[in-house]
Amino acid sequence: IREARGREYTAEERALLESLAARAALAIEDARLYGAATQAVKARDELLSVAGHELKSPLNALQLQIHLLARMAKDAMAASGLAERAEKAARAGQRLGLLIDDLLDVSRISAGRLSLNREELDLAALTRELVSRMSEELARAGSEVRLVADVEVLGHWDKLRLEQVLVNLLSNAAKYGAGRPVTVQVEARGLVAALAVRDEGIGVAQEDQERIFERFERTESAQHFKGLGLGLWITKRIVEAHGGGIRVESQPGRGSTFTVELPLPGGAPR
Repeated sequence: IREARGREYTAEERALLESLAARAALAIEDARLYGAATQAVKARDELLSVAGHELKSPLNALQLQIHLLARMAKDAMAASGLAERAEKAARAGQRLGLLIDDLLDVSRISAGRLSLNREELDLAALTRELVSRMSEELARAGSEVRLVADVEVLGHWDKLRLEQVLVNLLSNAAKYGAGRPVTVQVEARGLVAALAVRDEGIGVAQEDQERIFERFERTESAQHFKGLGLGLWITKRIVEAHGGGIRVESQPGRGSTFTVELPLPGGAPR
């Protein structure tokens, strides 16, 4: 090793330079690890902050409704009023349960522990069942559902996980659909089963269409809606675990169509 002027470095100088290079490499690696750790801590803190806020509202509502139920029962008030309070308490409890499930799924997916219990399943029948089950929620949002799922579409999928996908997509359509009709369609397209959920609501800008599938992400127009920003991220991971894919086609103010494609028996995973 020589200096620019031509003098050869001594053994001691070479050892010093090598030591400095090694230390510099360690410092760079430490900085990288520190940056990754900082990002992880930031994501954790953001999750706890958002989750704490979102969990508190339904929990408070649930506690209030239960308190009122107890008081109404004690005072022997009208049965119709009691039933209404019980329904509100049940809805608040259901929302709280869904939020907690989302948080648990974040942990499972991040740790690579999202397991599937596959069984033969008719996606069209499952969709009809979920639309019926969510009819009250969709009606409260003012969204009439147009369902096109009359033809059997069989595959080997995890029923509970696909229910979760459907609940997330239908809930999104109710939330962002601006009270307009929602169309749900299930069909076989070649070697894949296709599930499409279309709303006519606020829509998603082109530059946001990839970002909405990430954790905690929302479009600017959706900031005032409640939620953890995890539904589409979890949905995408469930669909990918089945070997499928999900995409969105949308324009601001003209609604969105979310399409899930799952491989049929004999079809190659996407």
